[in-house]
Amino acid sequence: MELFNSWDLSADDQKKLKNYWERFENYVKPHSNELIAAWELHNLRQGTLSLEEFIAKLRILVKEANYPAEHHDRFLRDFLVLGMNSDRVRKDCFKKRNTL
Repeated sequence: MELFNSWDLSADDQKKLKNYWERFENYVKPHSNELIAAWELHNLRQGTLSLEEFIAKLRILVKEANYPAEHHDRFLRDFLVLGMNSDRVRKDCFKKRNTL
C-alpha cells in the first residue's frame, strides 16, 4: 500500500490502470548496474557455452555495461578472443593483430 500511495498521479491518470501497471513494472524490474556488468564481462569465459551463446552473452554485457556504442565491436572482439576456449584460435587471432 505504501508503494501505491507513493505514486503521485493526477486525477485523470488515476482513472487509467495502465499508469499503475507501468509504475509497478518499473518498481519490480531489475535495474542494470554498469559496474557489475563490466565485472561479469571481464570475467566471462566460454566454458560450456556454444560460440553463439557466448557471443550473445557478451553482447548483452557490453550493452549493460553502458560502454559507448561506437566501441561495442572492439569490446566484443577483445572479450571474445580473450574468453574463448580454443587456444589455437586465440593465437591465430593474436597473429592478425589489429586487423581482426
